[in-house]
Amino acid sequence: EELQQKLDVYLAEKEKVLLAQKLDPNNPEYSKILSDLQQVIVLTQDLLKLQKPEEQTQQTTDSGVILAEGALVQAFSEAFKKYCNAIIQGVLANGSCLVKFIGREETIAVEQTTLKP
Repeated sequence: EELQQKLDVYLAEKEKVLLAQKLDPNNPEYSKILSDLQQVIVLTQDLLKLQKPEEQTQQTTDSGVILAEGALVQAFSEAFKKYCNAIIQGVLANGSCLVKFIGREETIAVEQTTLKP
């Protein structure tokens, strides 16, 4: 639970830095901060994976999406304006999931209710 809360904070911070980077793309500090945050996020995700299996819960949405890290889902891509295949990278405590689109580097946070199986 504590690790998940920390991960949620790191992911929120990453979103803020990404926004700041868009507003000031010539600031080289944002790239360094993003790199550091990504390392912390990956390490935290790895620690969460090491939790005992009984501590990891698997939920399912009303539409049948399994909310588990590594689960294949369809998430809406703003870039393509349609649903695309993605893999859940993390389930967040605030009711959203972090998903990575297959074949692309894009990773986004989405509401669990918008995912499709």
